[in-house]
Amino acid sequence: MQNLQRKINIAKIFLDTNIILDYLERRNNQSIILIERIKEKKIDCYCSLLLLLELLDVQKDTLFFNKLVIDKKATINEFLRDRHRKYLAKSDFESLNEKLEGIIEALRFTHFYELSVTGWDMALAISSKTNLLSQDVVHFATAITLSCDVLVTRDMGIIKEGKLILQDKEFLSTYKLKKDFMKLTTPEQVNKFIK
Repeated sequence: MQNLQRKINIAKIFLDTNIILDYLERRNNQSIILIERIKEKKIDCYCSLLLLLELLDVQKDTLFFNKLVIDKKATINEFLRDRHRKYLAKSDFESLNEKLEGIIEALRFTHFYELSVTGWDMALAISSKTNLLSQDVVHFATAITLSCDVLVTRDMGIIKEGKLILQDKEFLSTYKLKKDFMKLTTPEQVNKFIK
């Protein structure tokens, strides 16, 4: 990536939900390596509080999938149709709460942050200028609000749209930001450039 051609000093890094999922589910080596380096070098790592809700949604979907498709032999189409009308029992929620406690423990290296009123204003401005989904906008606005040096994601839509926002003179002026103050990149790229 052109933005990261030399080693950079990263004081604050923001991780998107997909990077955290990669780490928790051990599904992408570059994300795992990145998080291990963050922990080793004690880099300040941030995520939006929205991440915890998204992780719970993933856990609910997994639980519902297992109950409906694996246990009851329903089709994938039935799962997709009923996914937003889950019927989980009280015992399922107890299990989810235990999993959430385990997730929070595994993410002790991370600071969770909620948007301020100004941050929500910024999120609305970003949403009105991009093709990003609302949850991606919240993560992006949170990273900006925190003045993170790098936002790491595997979502190329966030990287593409985010770079456009970080070059938008009106947006930068409104929020008193410098052009390209934050890098948006993938775990593969940022691993090459961490000092």
